[in-house]
Amino acid sequence: MEDLVTVREIGGVSPRGTAHTDIRKGAQVPAIIVRARMRPLLRPDYEKIYWSDVVSPMGLDQTFSFERVVDRNVYCLEPSRSHILVYEPHRREVVYELDYMTDDKQLISRIDRFNCLEPGANCILLVERCEGDAWDNALMGSYRRVGISTGMVRPDFFNNVTTEKCCLL
Repeated sequence: MEDLVTVREIGGVSPRGTAHTDIRKGAQVPAIIVRARMRPLLRPDYEKIYWSDVVSPMGLDQTFSFERVVDRNVYCLEPSRSHILVYEPHRREVVYELDYMTDDKQLISRIDRFNCLEPGANCILLVERCEGDAWDNALMGSYRRVGISTGMVRPDFFNNVTTEKCCLL
């Protein structure tokens, strides 16, 4: 499957070069326009639970048990490690690692603005809507990265989701 992201150059940065040059040039790019499938992280019926409700009783890292919540849409936070777990009934969970947020209250107040963006077949970027930003307009929204999925992505995660154009800051 080919990657769904299409990038339009902004700021005159060349798409080819050495890694060092690319990083330096990339730092000068204020935003890129992408076309990709995007869906909300949470829907209105998701219920917040405690991380301890689903973490493996064996204490194994990244091992979860959903027997108490098997028929519910749930999410939980592990702020000390900057993780969000989202579970949909009878489907594989998705765990996200946040780039910088560790404050539980700050995260809860902003989580409804988080969306999942599919930059390719095996990855989910967690992005936050930046309303009122200079790049935000009626044609497309502007978003900034706040995290990334860890582990494998379910093949059905973006089923029935249309491709959108957005601006990544």
